[in-house]
Amino acid sequence: MKEEELRKKIDELEINEFTNLVEVSSDFNSLFASNYLADSSLSAEQPPKFKAAKKFLYNSEQNRERPVIFGSQHSRTFGVTDIEGGYPQESGKISYPEKSKLIEYLTELLNQEYKDVEIQSIKRQETTRVPISIITFTHEPGPQLERVYVKDYKGREDIRKKDIMIPIFLAELGLPTAKVIGYDYKNGEFTNRFAFLTEPTNNSVDCVYLSNVGRNVYTNTMPELNPKMLIRCGESIINLMVMMQMYATSNLDKLKEKYNLELGSASTENLINERLLVYLNLEEKNEILKSDFKEAYLKLDYMQTNKKGYFCHGDFTPNNIIVGRNLNDYFLIDWELSRKDASILEDIAMFSTTTLGARQDRKDIVDLIRGSYIDYFLKDYNELAEVKLNEKDFNKDFKSEELRSLLYKIGDQIWTQERFGESDARKYKAQWYLSRFFDIINGSKEPVLTELKKETLNLFKESKNVDYLQSVVKSQD
Repeated sequence: MKEEELRKKIDELEINEFTNLVEVSSDFNSLFASNYLADSSLSAEQPPKFKAAKKFLYNSEQNRERPVIFGSQHSRTFGVTDIEGGYPQESGKISYPEKSKLIEYLTELLNQEYKDVEIQSIKRQETTRVPISIITFTHEPGPQLERVYVKDYKGREDIRKKDIMIPIFLAELGLPTAKVIGYDYKNGEFTNRFAFLTEPTNNSVDCVYLSNVGRNVYTNTMPELNPKMLIRCGESIINLMVMMQMYATSNLDKLKEKYNLELGSASTENLINERLLVYLNLEEKNEILKSDFKEAYLKLDYMQTNKKGYFCHGDFTPNNIIVGRNLNDYFLIDWELSRKDASILEDIAMFSTTTLGARQDRKDIVDLIRGSYIDYFLKDYNELAEVKLNEKDFNKDFKSEELRSLLYKIGDQIWTQERFGESDARKYKAQWYLSRFFDIINGSKEPVLTELKKETLNLFKESKNVDYLQSVVKSQD
C-alpha cells in the first residue's frame, strides 16, 4: 500500500491512543499481547484465548508499564498460552493468533522509508498535551536501532497544521527538525489523525538521515551534568534558539505564502488565562480577585523597553529539546504553542526557568545559570541583529519574562497533577517556581512588582487545589 493509504488505514483502526505494548513473563512461556485497542477493550474478533490473556494483562499491575520486546522468535505476532477459567496456566503450548493490524500497518509504513523493519517496542510519553508515543524499531543494514515519534491530533485538529508545517518551514531555513513520514506539503494539507515523525535531522525536507540522532530528551541528560557542562550545553542550545527566532521572524511572509500558514498572536492576557488561571480551582465569587490579579500582571508590559514582534517556540523547555549526536547538537520538537509578535526574550526566560526547575541543585546554581544564559543570548543576538540590544534594558525586560514563565510553569505543574496524578516531585517543583517568583520580586523596589506580589498572594490563598503551595504563600506574609 502507498503511504497515504497506510496512514488512512491506521486512522480507521479507531485507536484510543498509542499506549504501551506490554510483556508478561512467568514460569511458563512468555505471554505477549497488545493494549492498543480503544479504551483497552477486548475485540470480538480476537480468539477466546487471546481475549482471556488480555484480561490477565490488564489486571497485572506489576507488569503494566513494561514495553513488549519483539525478538526474532516473537516478531511474527503475539503468543498466548492455553487458558482455563480465563487465566493462563503454567502448562500449555504457545499459539499465535492473527497478527495485529496495527503492527502490520506500522511495519509497512516504516518500510517505505527504511529496509526490513522490525518493531521492537511502543512506549507512551507522559505529561504531554498532545499524546506522543515512541516506536522503537530495527532496520537494515545493520541492524540499526531507530525511533519515530507518533503524535495523536484527535481533538487537537486546531493545532495540527501548525505543528506539522513549522518544522518543514524551519528545515528549509537550515534548522534541524523532524520529518513527517509519507507527507509532502505540496500535495495538500495534512489531514490524518496520527503523524509519524522521524527523529530530528539536519535536513528533513531532503530526507537526509543522521545515525544515532535523537537518543534522549534534554530533560534526561541534565541531571548527569555538572554546572560547568550545563552552562556549555546551554550555550549550544541558546545559539540554536537565537537562529530559530531570527530566521523565522525574517521569513514569516514565506510561511504564509509558500506553506499557507498564518501564525496567531496570543495576547498577554490570554496566555495567563490559558497557562495558569484556568487550572486554579477558584469559586465564582473570586472573579474580582482574578480580575485584580490580571490587572497587576498586565502591568509587567509597562516595565519592558523592547517591542514585541518575534517568532517564538512558545514552550522552549528541556522536554522539547532532543540531544543529537553529541552535546553540541540539539533539535527542537513540538510547535503547537509557537506564534508571532512575541517578546524576543520569552523563549530564553522559559529555557532558563525550566532548566533550573529540573535540577536538584537549583538553589545553588540559579545565579550562575541565569547570568550565563543571559550573556550567551545577548552575545548571539547582537551578532545576528542589525539593531543591537542594550544590556541594561535587556536585563530589565528579562525580569518581566522570567516572572511570566514562572507563573506559567506553576500552571503546568497543577495541570500535570490533575491529569496524571499527584507527585511529590511536581509539588516541590511548583513550590520552587513560586518561591523563585517571590525572590525576584522581593529583590526589586518597582511599585508594579509590589502590586503583583500582593495580588498573587491573594490568588493562591483562595485556590482550593494547591494546598501544597500554602507554605510558600505563608512565608511571604
